[in-house]
Amino acid sequence: MSHTKVLEPFTTNLTMKCNYGRWAHRKPIAIVNEIEKEKNNERTRNIKLQNTFSQNKNNLSNAIINKTIKSNDNKTNVNELSKRVTSLKENDHIIISLMMSVKSRKMRERSNLMCMEGNRLIKDAIEAGHKPETIIFSRLSDIEDLPLHNEVKLYKIPYKAIQLWSNLTTSPGILGIFPIPKVENTEPSPNALPLTIICDNIRDPGNLGSVVRVAAGVGCEKMILLKGCADLWDTKVLRSAAGAHFRVPIYTSVTDDLSSFICDGMNVFVTDNNSINNELLFDDFNSQTKYSVSKIYESSNFKNIDFPESIENLEYSKLKKLIRNSQSRLPIIPYYAVDYCTNEIVIVVSGETEGLSLETVKLLWEKRAVRLNVPLLNNVESLNISTALGIIAFEIQRQIVFKQKE
Repeated sequence: MSHTKVLEPFTTNLTMKCNYGRWAHRKPIAIVNEIEKEKNNERTRNIKLQNTFSQNKNNLSNAIINKTIKSNDNKTNVNELSKRVTSLKENDHIIISLMMSVKSRKMRERSNLMCMEGNRLIKDAIEAGHKPETIIFSRLSDIEDLPLHNEVKLYKIPYKAIQLWSNLTTSPGILGIFPIPKVENTEPSPNALPLTIICDNIRDPGNLGSVVRVAAGVGCEKMILLKGCADLWDTKVLRSAAGAHFRVPIYTSVTDDLSSFICDGMNVFVTDNNSINNELLFDDFNSQTKYSVSKIYESSNFKNIDFPESIENLEYSKLKKLIRNSQSRLPIIPYYAVDYCTNEIVIVVSGETEGLSLETVKLLWEKRAVRLNVPLLNNVESLNISTALGIIAFEIQRQIVFKQKE
């Protein structure tokens, strides 16, 4: 008997689990044909070039649009200005009458008008708050950038007519007629130096304009022009001052009474020509030691002098000699050896030719003034007054600024 083992059918509940986490970071590598790769790069470059071109095209379009808008605005301004312009002939009576009213000092005082020549001076005056009454020009482009109010009269005349009235060899082609402003009402700058500059007998317009420019540049508190000076509104003064008229208070045609400007306790100085031996001057004084006015008078042989009660019958030559001798007896010191930081300062300057008036010299003696000398070499007799003033005034500024920092 055979025994047969019957096998049961194979069944299982086993479930196979596979963990692929170890390979999850792997990515399939794309195999790209080199030719296809180059085509893709070329396509990318073309897209970038197209984007750049489009951007540049847009920028160019915007620039053209802005330029067109600006050009249209300019055209609009020019068109508006051209509507206000009156064209006149060179010998028109309106131009002749206007220019005659500002040509001389007497006529300027009568008409209360003055003339500024050149776009820069006119713009400086307008920016300072002064409105022109009339603008005379030869080219419309000369007035395009000027902020002109609606009431100003605009006269266009031939260039040769402007050249005829100009004091320059080559005229800029534009003239502005302004009411003479009261520049004594100009506010000094907030950080103005405690410095007053008095001008006596500066009759050269170019020199006076340069002095005004130095005064404004150094930041003085105010300027005073005595009656012997050139007219502040002379065209040469205006040109050499280069717009400085409107940046510092200036009192014009002041009488000999300066008591309202020079208070007690102020240190008064006067510029002096090269009247002493400069070699001894360099030996006696150095740049380190500074002397006060009181110390200068203590160390000098100061003696009062008597001025004649009347000078009506005094000859001109004798009068000049009296002025020179009286001035020369005031104490003198080089400009760099003075301590300017003790009190408020007054500097008196005069023309090289005319010098000081006798009234001013009397005032200097009354106020115990000190002469300031700028040492010169090579037998140079004197400096231009604006140059000498510039040297002294900026030394005053230097001392005061350094004193404030200390």
